[in-house]
Amino acid sequence: FMLILTIMIMIIMCSALKTFSHPFSQDTTKSSNSIPLLKLQGYLSSGNGLTDATVLYFYSKATEMFSLQSDLSKLMNTDTMVPNIYTIKDSVDCTVEGLPAITDGLIVPLGFDVLTNGACSISVEQLSNYDNTTHIYLVDLVEGISQDLILNPIYNFTINKTDKGGRFLLKFNLTATNIKQFSNSKSYKVYTIGNKIH
Repeated sequence: FMLILTIMIMIIMCSALKTFSHPFSQDTTKSSNSIPLLKLQGYLSSGNGLTDATVLYFYSKATEMFSLQSDLSKLMNTDTMVPNIYTIKDSVDCTVEGLPAITDGLIVPLGFDVLTNGACSISVEQLSNYDNTTHIYLVDLVEGISQDLILNPIYNFTINKTDKGGRFLLKFNLTATNIKQFSNSKSYKVYTIGNKIH
């Protein structure tokens, strides 16, 4: 009976994931090609090929609180060979999470659970529409490690099945530059004296 119930639930959830429509797909004023999106994959390092994924995207009509219009709650895997990776929003585990904007210092809790102790990895599966001043850090609170996922998109670690959620954070930093935007309507003269540009 439990097997049949589990299969029915999985069929329903797979159907829901296939038909899940992001709110920006309904908005003709904004192309989904310009939505900043991060897709992370979690897997056992043993190389069994089974993965889980979570998606975080930024869209002005998304909300800070969990919403069925912009977020999708997580259905946990029960296979011992597949980890669970998810974001946590408003105390809800999410497969898909939408937030209204990227801000400097933004922190998004990231859960990672396993049913088998061992070596695991988190990798960037997709990273799109972020400008080059955005840095995304994976923070491992247990190991005290902060890794820039833009520069190093795979993080390896060991985990116990008793470690539930709360180990990881995603932290967004917006790096300011000293380069000023110049208007095309003005002309500028550039010259050097010695080794200095003026």
